[in-house]
Amino acid sequence: YEPFHEKQLFESHLSGLCSYEVFRLVVNRLIYEGYLTRDITNDGRLIFVAPLLKDWWSYKVGVK
Repeated sequence: YEPFHEKQLFESHLSGLCSYEVFRLVVNRLIYEGYLTRDITNDGRLIFVAPLLKDWWSYKVGVK
């Protein structure tokens, strides 16, 4: 549930799965569609807006 900077998120969880360019395209699409936002007061870290996506991610990375 902690906000991540997108580069940190990519390097810690997704670097072996896709390129950073593809990751950025996905993040930008999720922001455009209202699932994520960038916290401009916290170094642009990504924050979940959609509770469903937030819960899915927490299960995916083993937080819950």
